[in-house]
Amino acid sequence: MIEIITAFFAGVFLSWPGLLGLALLGVLFEHNEASGWAIFTAIVLAVLAYFTYAVPLATIAIFAGLYLVAGLLWSFWRYKRLVSKVVEENRNASDAAKKFALGLIHPKRQLSTITYWIVIWPFSFIGCLAGDFIDAIETLITKVFKGVYNRIYASAAKQLGITLDSTE
Repeated sequence: MIEIITAFFAGVFLSWPGLLGLALLGVLFEHNEASGWAIFTAIVLAVLAYFTYAVPLATIAIFAGLYLVAGLLWSFWRYKRLVSKVVEENRNASDAAKKFALGLIHPKRQLSTITYWIVIWPFSFIGCLAGDFIDAIETLITKVFKGVYNRIYASAAKQLGITLDSTE
C-alpha cells in the first residue's frame, strides 16, 4: 500500500504540472508573508526539479549564480519600494514618528527580509505583480464602478423595504 501512495505522489510531484503547482503554492506563501513555508517550497521545488529533469550539477551551479544575481537586483527594487512606501506613509508625521519609521526600515533591521527577497525572488516577483494587479482592480472598482455597485446595493435595500441613510 505504501508503494502505491509513494508512486502516486512521485507521479504528481515529479511532473511539470506538479512542479507548477508547487511554484504557485510558493507564490501564495510569499503573498501571505509565510516566508518559512515559501523558502521550504522553493527548496522542495529545486530538489524535485533536479530529480525530475536530471540537470547536471555544473549547470545547476551556473544557474544558481545567475539566480542569486537576479535575486540581488530584485532585492534592491523591493527595498526601494518598501522605503518609498514608508516615506509616503510618514510624510505628514511628526519628526519623532519619522525617525522611528526610518529606524524600522534601516537595512540592518531588514536583513532577514532582504535575504528572503534574494532567496525567494521568483515567488516575490510574481506575488508583487499579482498584488499590483489586484490593487489596480480594487482601484477600478472603488473609483470607476462605485456608482454601479451602490445602485445595486440601494436596489436590494429597497426590495427589502429598508431606507438607507445618505452616508451608506
